[in-house]
Amino acid sequence: MRKRHLLAVASLAVFAVFAAATGDDPPRRSSTPPSSESSPSASRPQPAPEEPPIRITAVRLHQEYDDNEVAADAKYKGHTLLVDGSINSIDKDFLNHIVVHLRAGNEFTTVMATVDDADATKAAGLKKRQKIVLLCKGGTRIMDSATLDECRIQ
Repeated sequence: MRKRHLLAVASLAVFAVFAAATGDDPPRRSSTPPSSESSPSASRPQPAPEEPPIRITAVRLHQEYDDNEVAADAKYKGHTLLVDGSINSIDKDFLNHIVVHLRAGNEFTTVMATVDDADATKAAGLKKRQKIVLLCKGGTRIMDSATLDECRIQ
C-alpha cells in the first residue's frame, strides 16, 4: 500500500515539473514607455508588399533541387512560384489530397504538386501529358522529388 502511495506522489511530482516546464509564461511588461504618437497607422503594422511569383519550369525546379537541395530550398521554399510543366499523373495521396505529378526529365522523375481543394473540379478534367501552369507555394524535396504546396490551376 505504501509503495502505491509513493508511486502516486512521485507521478504527481513528475507531472507538476513537466507542467511547469512546458506551461505558458505570463505576459511580460515592457520597460519602455508607450509611444506618444496617436496616429492609427503607427499602432498597426503595415503588410509586406506581395512579391511577384517566381516563374520556373518543373524540369528546371527538379534540376536545381538535384544540383543542391539547400540552395534550392533557400531560393524557392515558401515563395510563390508559377510552374509550367507537363502532367505525368493525377493522383491522391494518403490524406486524400489531389497531387499532380509533373514530368521533370524522364517518366520516373517528377515534381509533386499538391492541388488546393478549391480546384478539385479543374483537377478532375486534367489529362496525362497535358501542359499545365500552376501557381504554388514552394515546398522542399521528398524522396528525390521537388514538392509544391497549395497549388492553384491557372
